[in-house]
Amino acid sequence: ATLQQIAELTASGCDIVRVACPRQEDADALATIAKKANIPVIADIHFQPKYIFAAIDAGCAAVRVNPG
Repeated sequence: ATLQQIAELTASGCDIVRVACPRQEDADALATIAKKANIPVIADIHFQPKYIFAAIDAGCAAVRVNPG
């Protein structure tokens, strides 16, 4: 679903996208999302510092940390 939404955003002219990562499953999906997205992906990390490293390893263009 996320990749479809990113494709739709790209088609409408979006140059960059932020993906929320509040759960482990979301952080786990970042590698696939970052590789398959046609635009830079910013990981929006919620409350879990360990997800920051997952986002970096996944190849996200940047990371935004939401400290809560």
